[in-house]
Amino acid sequence: MKIPKALVILVLAAVLVGGGLWGYRLLRSGEEATTYSQKVIVERGTIVAALAPTGEVYAPRQAELSFDVTKILLTELNVTPGQQVKAGEVLARIDATSLERTVIQAEAQLTIAQSDLEEAQELYTELDLTQAQVAVAQAEVDLAEAQEA
Repeated sequence: MKIPKALVILVLAAVLVGGGLWGYRLLRSGEEATTYSQKVIVERGTIVAALAPTGEVYAPRQAELSFDVTKILLTELNVTPGQQVKAGEVLARIDATSLERTVIQAEAQLTIAQSDLEEAQELYTELDLTQAQVAVAQAEVDLAEAQEA
């Protein structure tokens, strides 16, 4: 016996609609089960609200400080992580001897570089001028001797 296609489609549609309604009813009954009710006698009084937030506190102005302690000796540390500080407060001190030595070396290198620059900008020195004058005088003497001969 052959079952018509329309009948198969109608039965499938009925099963799907029925299953959907059954699932919806199960979900609705689960929601109702989680609601609780409590009876309280109403009295006149003060309402108190408490707030207990969770999360992180964000500071609008913050800075990370780090010192390269492999090269510079940290001699004093006056704060701990998270401590509140005020403007102008000394947070830490370092041994500045190596930094001062570096500044002196840089100043010496600057002086040498300025001297080299001045030399490079002057095409001829006083010694070059004197040597040229001697050469001209020698050439004049040689010319006079050649003319006499």
